[in-house]
Amino acid sequence: QVEAVFKADYKRVTAAHPQIKKEFKAALDELVDVGTYYAKVTGCGEYGGEVVKPFRVTHVDFSKFPDLTLGQGWYMQETATIGDGDTMIMDYIIATGLITGSKEGDKTYFRPDNNLTRGQLCTILLRAAGEEAPDVAYDAKFSDLEAGRYYVDAVNWAYEKEIVHGSQGRFRPNDNVSRQELAVMLANYAEYKGADTKADVNLSKWSDGAQVRSWAQPAVKYLCSIDAMGGSDKLDPAGTATRAQACKMIAMVTHDVLDQVAEPVA
Repeated sequence: QVEAVFKADYKRVTAAHPQIKKEFKAALDELVDVGTYYAKVTGCGEYGGEVVKPFRVTHVDFSKFPDLTLGQGWYMQETATIGDGDTMIMDYIIATGLITGSKEGDKTYFRPDNNLTRGQLCTILLRAAGEEAPDVAYDAKFSDLEAGRYYVDAVNWAYEKEIVHGSQGRFRPNDNVSRQELAVMLANYAEYKGADTKADVNLSKWSDGAQVRSWAQPAVKYLCSIDAMGGSDKLDPAGTATRAQACKMIAMVTHDVLDQVAEPVA
């Protein structure tokens, strides 16, 4: 028994349960435009009882980004998916508005091969949380935040939620985020949203696993456990992350958060 319930106030979720998609595949073609739905699943496999699982209807027109073409680049392959394998990473990232691209003239570019900065990551996580930035001046915590820049509110929010901490009074918002820094911020975000990030992963499986800094090891283990990191024989912890690479890590973590925190029906 599956019952669909539409909740328009939920903005950023992705497909979560295969039976929901199977039951509603035909109906989804006739229901609504892009939107978020929740389904009450009764006695369904490993979930048992009654639980609410989210799924999202997305229709992304990649043509609005001149630098994104379906089939070109690993991140634009239909096999580059999250969750149950039906949702493309880039479909999810764009449909949920986590990354909106940059306007240049009358065109908007995604810049998938550009490196992601620390400030950009904070804005993405604020969007993922679906929250408002705090109306409180935390700028003094970091001496290198420029008033009026796009990232200031998001960094303040991330600091308030203990997602970021900075170092020696500086945040370095314009610096490229390293892969291990990205892992730490994503794991902190997941914990803030109530997910369990403990993972028993042996980092020696990767040739450079010993290079992961001690402060980043728990976070890197968590991301490796959900296949958000470590897809090759190297982790490259100190290396930078392109926006496309970051999309995979962000999508996998936010999907895992949604999967973990789905609440049983009262």
